[in-house]
Amino acid sequence: MTTWPTPRRIIVPIDISTASEQAIPFATMLAGPGDEIVLLHVVTAPDRMRMGRPGQPAVEHIHEQLYDAGAVYLRGLADEMPLPEGVTVGTRVVDGPAADQIVAYAKGANASLIVMTTAGRGAAGRLAFGSVADQVARTAAIPVVLVRLRDRNLLTAPPHLERVLVPLDGSDRATRALEPAAKVAKQLNLPVTVMYVMEISDLSAVYGTTLSPSVMTELVRDEDEAVRESLNQAAESLKAAGVRASWKILSGGWAGQEIEDEVTPSDFVVMASHGRGGVRRWLFGSVAERLVRAGRSPVMLVPSID
Repeated sequence: MTTWPTPRRIIVPIDISTASEQAIPFATMLAGPGDEIVLLHVVTAPDRMRMGRPGQPAVEHIHEQLYDAGAVYLRGLADEMPLPEGVTVGTRVVDGPAADQIVAYAKGANASLIVMTTAGRGAAGRLAFGSVADQVARTAAIPVVLVRLRDRNLLTAPPHLERVLVPLDGSDRATRALEPAAKVAKQLNLPVTVMYVMEISDLSAVYGTTLSPSVMTELVRDEDEAVRESLNQAAESLKAAGVRASWKILSGGWAGQEIEDEVTPSDFVVMASHGRGGVRRWLFGSVAERLVRAGRSPVMLVPSID
Protein backbone atom coordinates (compact mmCIF):
# COMPACT_ATOMS: atom_id res chain seq x y z
CA MET A 1 0.00 0.00 0.00
CA THR A 2 1.33 3.41 -0.98
CA THR A 3 2.08 5.60 2.01
CA TRP A 4 1.98 9.39 2.13
CA PRO A 5 3.69 10.56 5.32
CA THR A 6 2.98 13.90 6.95
CA PRO A 7 4.64 16.33 6.75
CA ARG A 8 5.61 15.70 3.16
CA ARG A 9 8.49 16.71 0.95
CA ILE A 10 7.52 17.46 -2.66
CA ILE A 11 10.28 17.49 -5.28
CA VAL A 12 9.98 19.78 -8.32
CA PRO A 13 12.75 19.24 -10.92
CA ILE A 14 13.74 22.48 -12.64
CA ASP A 15 16.00 22.60 -15.70
CA ILE A 16 16.24 26.42 -15.91
CA SER A 17 13.44 26.72 -18.42
CA THR A 18 9.98 28.23 -18.36
CA ALA A 19 8.70 24.80 -19.38
CA SER A 20 9.87 23.09 -16.20
CA GLU A 21 8.54 25.94 -14.05
CA GLN A 22 4.99 25.02 -15.10
CA ALA A 23 5.09 22.31 -12.44
CA ILE A 24 5.43 24.79 -9.55
CA PRO A 25 1.75 25.84 -9.30
CA PHE A 26 0.72 22.18 -9.16
CA ALA A 27 3.20 21.51 -6.37
CA THR A 28 1.94 24.45 -4.33
CA MET A 29 -1.63 23.27 -4.93
CA LEU A 30 -0.82 19.84 -3.50
CA ALA A 31 1.19 21.13 -0.54
CA GLY A 32 -0.31 21.58 2.93
CA PRO A 33 0.77 22.94 6.31
CA GLY A 34 4.10 21.48 7.40
CA ASP A 35 5.06 20.36 3.89
CA GLU A 36 8.25 21.38 2.11
CA ILE A 37 8.62 21.96 -1.62
CA VAL A 38 12.16 21.37 -2.90
CA LEU A 39 13.16 22.91 -6.23
CA LEU A 40 15.78 20.54 -7.64
CA HIS A 41 18.22 21.31 -10.44
CA VAL A 42 20.53 18.68 -11.93
CA VAL A 43 23.82 19.67 -13.54
CA THR A 44 24.48 17.14 -16.31
CA ALA A 45 27.40 16.27 -18.57
CA PRO A 46 25.73 17.92 -21.61
CA ASP A 47 25.50 21.13 -19.59
CA ARG A 48 29.25 21.10 -19.04
CA MET A 49 29.97 20.21 -22.67
CA ARG A 50 27.95 23.18 -23.93
CA MET A 51 30.14 25.52 -21.88
CA GLY A 52 33.41 23.73 -22.63
CA ARG A 53 34.23 25.54 -25.87
CA PRO A 54 37.71 26.85 -26.69
CA GLY A 55 38.58 29.87 -24.62
CA GLN A 56 36.19 28.90 -21.82
CA PRO A 57 37.34 28.25 -18.23
CA ALA A 58 38.72 24.90 -17.14
CA VAL A 59 36.30 22.03 -16.53
CA GLU A 60 36.28 22.42 -12.76
CA HIS A 61 35.45 26.11 -13.12
CA ILE A 62 32.67 25.34 -15.59
CA HIS A 63 31.22 22.87 -13.12
CA GLU A 64 31.37 25.44 -10.35
CA GLN A 65 29.74 28.07 -12.56
CA LEU A 66 26.89 25.72 -13.45
CA TYR A 67 26.30 24.90 -9.80
CA ASP A 68 26.29 28.57 -8.86
CA ALA A 69 24.01 29.53 -11.76
CA GLY A 70 21.57 26.77 -10.86
CA ALA A 71 21.53 27.76 -7.20
CA VAL A 72 20.91 31.44 -8.01
CA TYR A 73 18.14 30.55 -10.46
CA LEU A 74 16.36 28.29 -7.97
CA ARG A 75 16.69 30.83 -5.18
CA GLY A 76 15.09 33.44 -7.39
CA LEU A 77 12.16 31.13 -8.13
CA ALA A 78 11.80 30.24 -4.47
CA ASP A 79 11.73 33.88 -3.41
CA GLU A 80 8.88 34.61 -5.83
CA MET A 81 6.74 31.54 -5.09
CA PRO A 82 3.34 32.24 -3.48
CA LEU A 83 3.26 29.57 -0.78
CA PRO A 84 0.22 28.26 1.09
CA GLU A 85 0.28 28.91 4.82
CA GLY A 86 2.65 26.61 6.66
CA VAL A 87 4.46 25.45 3.50
CA THR A 88 8.20 26.03 3.14
CA VAL A 89 10.45 25.92 0.09
CA GLY A 90 14.03 24.73 -0.29
CA THR A 91 16.46 24.45 -3.19
CA ARG A 92 19.07 21.89 -4.13
CA VAL A 93 21.56 21.45 -6.98
CA VAL A 94 22.97 17.98 -7.70
CA ASP A 95 25.22 16.49 -10.37
CA GLY A 96 24.78 13.54 -12.73
CA PRO A 97 22.28 11.98 -15.16
CA ALA A 98 19.03 13.92 -14.70
CA ALA A 99 16.51 11.09 -14.24
CA ASP A 100 18.82 9.04 -12.01
CA GLN A 101 19.60 12.00 -9.79
CA ILE A 102 15.97 13.08 -9.46
CA VAL A 103 14.95 9.59 -8.35
CA ALA A 104 17.98 9.19 -6.07
CA TYR A 105 17.48 12.58 -4.42
CA ALA A 106 13.79 11.90 -3.85
CA LYS A 107 14.66 8.61 -2.19
CA GLY A 108 17.43 10.07 -0.03
CA ALA A 109 15.24 12.99 1.02
CA ASN A 110 12.37 10.66 1.95
CA ALA A 111 10.15 12.59 -0.46
CA SER A 112 6.47 11.78 -0.85
CA LEU A 113 5.87 13.16 -4.32
CA ILE A 114 7.61 14.34 -7.49
CA VAL A 115 5.88 16.97 -9.61
CA MET A 116 7.39 17.69 -13.01
CA THR A 117 6.60 19.03 -16.45
CA THR A 118 6.54 16.98 -19.62
CA ALA A 119 7.25 19.29 -22.50
CA GLY A 120 6.62 16.84 -25.32
CA ARG A 121 9.00 15.89 -28.08
CA GLY A 122 10.29 18.87 -29.97
CA ALA A 123 9.45 21.32 -27.20
CA ALA A 124 12.04 23.25 -25.25
CA GLY A 125 13.56 21.94 -22.06
CA ARG A 126 15.52 18.86 -21.06
CA LEU A 127 12.65 17.46 -18.99
CA ALA A 128 10.83 16.54 -22.18
CA PHE A 129 8.43 13.63 -22.29
CA GLY A 130 10.13 10.59 -23.77
CA SER A 131 13.32 11.46 -21.94
CA VAL A 132 13.74 12.48 -18.32
CA ALA A 133 10.10 12.63 -17.24
CA ASP A 134 9.15 9.16 -18.36
CA GLN A 135 12.33 7.66 -16.89
CA VAL A 136 11.49 9.22 -13.54
CA ALA A 137 7.90 7.98 -13.71
CA ARG A 138 9.07 4.46 -14.57
CA THR A 139 11.66 4.17 -11.81
CA ALA A 140 10.55 6.34 -8.89
CA ALA A 141 9.27 4.53 -5.81
CA ILE A 142 6.83 7.37 -5.03
CA PRO A 143 3.96 8.91 -6.99
CA VAL A 144 4.95 11.21 -9.85
CA VAL A 145 2.67 13.99 -11.10
CA LEU A 146 3.23 14.72 -14.79
CA VAL A 147 2.06 18.08 -16.09
CA ARG A 148 1.94 18.43 -19.86
CA LEU A 149 3.26 21.77 -21.05
CA ARG A 150 0.49 23.68 -22.82
CA ASP A 151 2.38 26.80 -23.88
CA ARG A 152 5.37 28.89 -22.93
CA ASN A 153 3.46 31.12 -20.55
CA LEU A 154 4.20 30.27 -16.95
CA LEU A 155 1.18 29.54 -14.81
CA THR A 156 0.92 32.10 -12.04
CA ALA A 157 -1.71 30.27 -9.98
CA PRO A 158 -2.85 26.69 -9.45
CA PRO A 159 -5.32 25.52 -12.11
CA HIS A 160 -9.03 25.12 -11.44
CA LEU A 161 -9.87 21.45 -10.85
CA GLU A 162 -13.25 19.86 -10.23
CA ARG A 163 -12.70 16.12 -10.02
CA VAL A 164 -10.18 13.38 -9.27
CA LEU A 165 -10.50 10.58 -11.82
CA VAL A 166 -9.18 7.09 -11.03
CA PRO A 167 -9.14 4.54 -13.88
CA LEU A 168 -9.20 0.91 -12.68
CA ASP A 169 -8.83 -2.29 -14.67
CA GLY A 170 -9.94 -4.93 -12.15
CA SER A 171 -6.44 -5.71 -10.89
CA ASP A 172 -5.16 -5.33 -7.34
CA ARG A 173 -2.22 -3.31 -8.65
CA ALA A 174 -4.51 -0.70 -10.17
CA THR A 175 -6.30 -0.20 -6.84
CA ARG A 176 -3.08 1.13 -5.32
CA ALA A 177 -4.06 4.45 -6.87
CA LEU A 178 -7.05 4.74 -4.52
CA GLU A 179 -5.16 5.84 -1.40
CA PRO A 180 -3.19 8.66 -3.11
CA ALA A 181 -6.37 9.67 -4.94
CA ALA A 182 -8.18 9.99 -1.61
CA LYS A 183 -5.38 12.14 -0.20
CA VAL A 184 -5.39 14.41 -3.25
CA ALA A 185 -9.19 14.68 -3.11
CA LYS A 186 -9.13 15.64 0.58
CA GLN A 187 -6.30 18.11 0.02
CA LEU A 188 -8.17 19.82 -2.82
CA ASN A 189 -11.69 19.19 -1.53
CA LEU A 190 -12.69 17.39 -4.72
CA PRO A 191 -14.95 14.41 -5.43
CA VAL A 192 -13.50 11.20 -6.86
CA THR A 193 -14.86 9.26 -9.82
CA VAL A 194 -13.66 5.67 -10.15
CA MET A 195 -14.04 4.37 -13.68
CA TYR A 196 -13.61 1.18 -15.65
CA VAL A 197 -13.52 0.64 -19.40
CA MET A 198 -15.08 -2.60 -20.57
CA GLU A 199 -13.33 -3.67 -23.74
CA ILE A 200 -15.18 -6.28 -25.78
CA SER A 201 -11.80 -7.19 -27.27
CA ASP A 202 -10.73 -8.40 -23.81
CA LEU A 203 -13.45 -11.05 -23.78
CA SER A 204 -12.74 -12.00 -27.37
CA ALA A 205 -9.07 -12.48 -26.57
CA VAL A 206 -9.89 -14.75 -23.64
CA TYR A 207 -12.79 -16.76 -25.04
CA GLY A 208 -12.18 -16.51 -28.77
CA THR A 209 -14.04 -14.78 -31.57
CA THR A 210 -16.18 -17.75 -32.57
CA LEU A 211 -18.60 -17.43 -29.67
CA SER A 212 -22.24 -16.95 -30.52
CA PRO A 213 -23.82 -13.56 -29.84
CA SER A 214 -25.94 -15.01 -27.03
CA VAL A 215 -22.90 -16.46 -25.26
CA MET A 216 -20.97 -13.22 -25.68
CA THR A 217 -23.91 -11.28 -24.25
CA GLU A 218 -23.92 -13.54 -21.19
CA LEU A 219 -20.19 -13.10 -20.71
CA VAL A 220 -20.56 -9.34 -20.93
CA ARG A 221 -23.34 -9.45 -18.33
CA ASP A 222 -21.22 -11.54 -15.94
CA GLU A 223 -18.25 -9.24 -16.46
CA ASP A 224 -20.46 -6.22 -15.88
CA GLU A 225 -21.70 -7.57 -12.56
CA ALA A 226 -18.18 -8.31 -11.35
CA VAL A 227 -16.96 -4.87 -12.40
CA ARG A 228 -19.87 -3.12 -10.70
CA GLU A 229 -19.12 -4.93 -7.47
CA SER A 230 -15.42 -4.04 -7.57
CA LEU A 231 -16.13 -0.39 -8.40
CA ASN A 232 -18.70 -0.16 -5.63
CA GLN A 233 -16.14 -1.53 -3.17
CA ALA A 234 -13.58 1.03 -4.37
CA ALA A 235 -16.07 3.88 -3.98
CA GLU A 236 -17.04 2.71 -0.51
CA SER A 237 -13.39 2.60 0.57
CA LEU A 238 -13.01 6.20 -0.58
CA LYS A 239 -16.14 7.25 1.27
CA ALA A 240 -14.81 5.57 4.40
CA ALA A 241 -11.74 7.81 4.05
CA GLY A 242 -13.98 10.87 4.08
CA VAL A 243 -14.08 11.46 0.32
CA ARG A 244 -17.09 12.00 -1.92
CA ALA A 245 -16.96 9.16 -4.42
CA SER A 246 -18.88 7.69 -7.33
CA TRP A 247 -18.14 5.24 -10.13
CA LYS A 248 -18.93 4.73 -13.79
CA ILE A 249 -18.40 2.12 -16.49
CA LEU A 250 -17.51 2.96 -20.06
CA SER A 251 -17.41 0.58 -22.99
CA GLY A 252 -15.48 0.81 -26.20
CA GLY A 253 -12.72 -0.51 -28.36
CA TRP A 254 -9.67 0.57 -26.37
CA ALA A 255 -9.36 1.86 -22.82
CA GLY A 256 -6.87 4.55 -23.73
CA GLN A 257 -9.19 6.26 -26.17
CA GLU A 258 -12.22 5.98 -23.89
CA ILE A 259 -10.37 7.43 -20.91
CA GLU A 260 -8.88 10.25 -22.97
CA ASP A 261 -12.36 11.14 -24.19
CA GLU A 262 -13.62 11.18 -20.60
CA VAL A 263 -10.86 13.41 -19.21
CA THR A 264 -11.41 17.18 -19.14
CA PRO A 265 -9.04 20.06 -18.25
CA SER A 266 -10.69 20.25 -14.82
CA ASP A 267 -9.77 16.65 -13.94
CA PHE A 268 -6.82 15.35 -11.95
CA VAL A 269 -6.08 11.78 -13.07
CA VAL A 270 -4.59 9.36 -10.55
CA MET A 271 -3.67 5.91 -11.83
CA ALA A 272 -1.33 3.02 -11.19
CA SER A 273 1.72 2.72 -13.42
CA HIS A 274 0.95 -0.97 -14.07
CA GLY A 275 -2.21 -3.00 -13.97
CA ARG A 276 -3.14 -6.49 -15.04
CA GLY A 277 -0.10 -8.73 -15.02
CA GLY A 278 2.10 -5.64 -14.86
CA VAL A 279 2.04 -5.18 -18.65
CA ARG A 280 -1.55 -4.87 -19.81
CA ARG A 281 -3.46 -1.67 -20.34
CA TRP A 282 -2.14 0.49 -17.51
CA LEU A 283 1.48 0.29 -18.63
CA PHE A 284 3.06 3.75 -18.69
CA GLY A 285 3.86 3.41 -22.37
CA SER A 286 0.23 3.01 -23.42
CA VAL A 287 -2.73 4.50 -21.54
CA ALA A 288 -0.83 6.81 -19.18
CA GLU A 289 1.45 8.02 -21.95
CA ARG A 290 -1.58 8.77 -24.08
CA LEU A 291 -3.15 10.82 -21.29
CA VAL A 292 0.06 12.75 -20.67
CA ARG A 293 0.54 13.47 -24.35
CA ALA A 294 -3.05 14.67 -24.66
CA GLY A 295 -2.22 17.19 -21.94
CA ARG A 296 -5.80 17.78 -20.86
CA SER A 297 -5.06 17.35 -17.16
CA PRO A 298 -2.25 16.50 -14.75
CA VAL A 299 -1.63 12.77 -14.34
CA MET A 300 -0.35 11.21 -11.11
CA LEU A 301 1.31 7.84 -11.68
CA VAL A 302 1.39 5.65 -8.59
CA PRO A 303 4.03 2.89 -8.39
CA SER A 304 2.31 -0.48 -8.42
CA ILE A 305 5.35 -2.75 -8.24
CA ASP A 306 7.05 -3.40 -4.90
